[in-house]
Amino acid sequence: MKKICFVALAALVLSACNSEPKFKVEGEVSGADGKMLYLEAAALEGIVPLDSVKLKGDGSFSFKQTRPVSPEFYRLRVDDKVINFSVDSTETIGLKAPYTDFATAYTVEGSANSTKIKELTLKQVQLQNEVNELVKKMQAHQIGADVFEEKLAALMKDYKDEVKTKYIFAAPNTAAAYFALFQKLNNYLIFDPLNSKDDIKCFAAVATSLNNYYPHADRSKNLYNIVIKGMKNTRTPQQKVLELPEEVISETGIIDISLRDMKGNTHKLSDLKGKVVLLDFTIYQSAASAPHNFLLNDLYTKYKDQGLVIYQVSLDADEHFWKTTADNLPWISVRDANGIYSNVQEIIEINGSTDYLWQKTIDETYPIIKNNRPYYTEIYTVRKDYNENDFIHRLHSWIITDCTLQLHEAGLSDIYNYPIIELTTDKKRDFGDDTYILNCIENELRIQFDDHKIMLLKAMADYIAMRGKMRTGDTVMLLLGTRTFHTVWEDVCAKVFESQRNETLSELGKTYKPVMDFVIMNPLTGKQELVELIKKPRWNYLGADREPQNTFIPDFLSFYEDKSTKNYYYYILDAKYYCPEFNGKSIRKNPGVEDVAKQYLYYLAYKYFLDDIKIPFSDVKNYFLMPKETGIIEDVGYVELELWNSVPSMPRLVRVKKLPADLMYEKYINDETLPLTDLDK
Repeated sequence: MKKICFVALAALVLSACNSEPKFKVEGEVSGADGKMLYLEAAALEGIVPLDSVKLKGDGSFSFKQTRPVSPEFYRLRVDDKVINFSVDSTETIGLKAPYTDFATAYTVEGSANSTKIKELTLKQVQLQNEVNELVKKMQAHQIGADVFEEKLAALMKDYKDEVKTKYIFAAPNTAAAYFALFQKLNNYLIFDPLNSKDDIKCFAAVATSLNNYYPHADRSKNLYNIVIKGMKNTRTPQQKVLELPEEVISETGIIDISLRDMKGNTHKLSDLKGKVVLLDFTIYQSAASAPHNFLLNDLYTKYKDQGLVIYQVSLDADEHFWKTTADNLPWISVRDANGIYSNVQEIIEINGSTDYLWQKTIDETYPIIKNNRPYYTEIYTVRKDYNENDFIHRLHSWIITDCTLQLHEAGLSDIYNYPIIELTTDKKRDFGDDTYILNCIENELRIQFDDHKIMLLKAMADYIAMRGKMRTGDTVMLLLGTRTFHTVWEDVCAKVFESQRNETLSELGKTYKPVMDFVIMNPLTGKQELVELIKKPRWNYLGADREPQNTFIPDFLSFYEDKSTKNYYYYILDAKYYCPEFNGKSIRKNPGVEDVAKQYLYYLAYKYFLDDIKIPFSDVKNYFLMPKETGIIEDVGYVELELWNSVPSMPRLVRVKKLPADLMYEKYINDETLPLTDLDK
């Protein structure tokens, strides 16, 4: 009996293992009949064999392995020839290669990261070949050691600059960026994570990004430890100190900061003079931000009544993320964003009247100790001279102005609510012809290594090139896009179906008598918008009672009265720019559980209001609205969260509706609407 139970248990374990998500690697190796092909994991601890197959005539192969929980690296090996690839969410990767040039002449499908890894591999091979040629020339006494070192340094710099720009800083959250960090030349790392401050920045960018996405992954932790060690290695040693006579000590001013909060109000640091101010710089998208702000809140709650002010500066590139995250913070939260392109000349002075260079001062001068406090008689300062006449600065100002004017001429400024922005009186002719302008931009690109500025310069070059073709009558399609298109889809759906979300109860009462009856009985509610009826959470923290500014905000709310039956309906719609995919076993690219849960919460939030106004509602419509290319409005299914079934009168389903994008955008552009009942068909 025990033996039977053991066998049964083993079968269950094997079944459970087989049910885990798999990734698949398949393809063919030509000209390798009889050769062994190995699948290996390139793990932190070294190369780990996973599977193997003896290749036959056609060279076809197929491997399946358990999908990793975070991006990992694998390789195919024939003899001593290796192909590297990565796996994250990819289910199937296709690889084809000839045996003779197995490591370089392969093709890869189904994995964008693996395609980038191939590009990096080929670039590394080219670099190695160029270095080998230099070595041969030096050994043959064709060049001296000094020339060799100079040319080697130039090759390494060019390679690292290109890889930094195109693969690391461009997408630090990818497996390709991680792979780039650990490329080798003559078995030495190209990027030095322990001794080069510039290279450590590359490691830090990838470490930060990986930690955001995969905080518990071993690679994230390992990369973080490497960065910490490198920072310690490159830290400037502490300088010795001296005593300073009290009579030479004087108080200096503060470095003023003037930035806007999310409501557009300007906050100057100098306005807080006389108060106890904690100046804090943070990146809300960093994994360390949440626990950091939690500690700040403890400090603020404890000392705010004694006059503590927190002035927090966000350095986030994503403005929307900053606004969403910092909305409920009780202290001053501002953001430092990039403005018009500018080249700044920094002039370093001693005891100047501008910004202080404290790190340079600490590293290169000697403080005097008085009353156990350090004082500096010579302080490095930096004066920044902004050249408003700089060619690229003026060009960028003109392009922004020109864009808004073109939108206005096309009649799009009103549709998209874009004002005409006149940053300059310069004309296109003031900058020369297109060839000259593009040449100036190219020259600026050669000396610019700031990622933001590089992307901006390339966009400016594209604009000049495309504008020139449009003006000469060439057939050119100019595409204007946004990285936050979901907000456009939300606006389109709200306008086409006439959302009442932001209408006041008094306005709604003009159409729906029961709502007006409710306002008459509760006059303070008349100015409330429909969206404002959702209750806000209340926080009681260490005796302090606080209500955040915001709460759940649905995309779309609307009443509907069927005039023929006198029945009322209430629509709660959520516009989702998703295109779910179903492969027969699983669904992907679908809204997450938090989105589903919110739809039920919206219903609960308005149930009390609907009960109060005593409208005999026949139904509450709870829909997800997703786009498709064309056709008719289609009901494609529903999503159900069974844990809500125990709540009385809670609707069980959130229906999923697919709307033809061509119809929706046509209606939106033409300022036309569709009846809500079209969604019910």
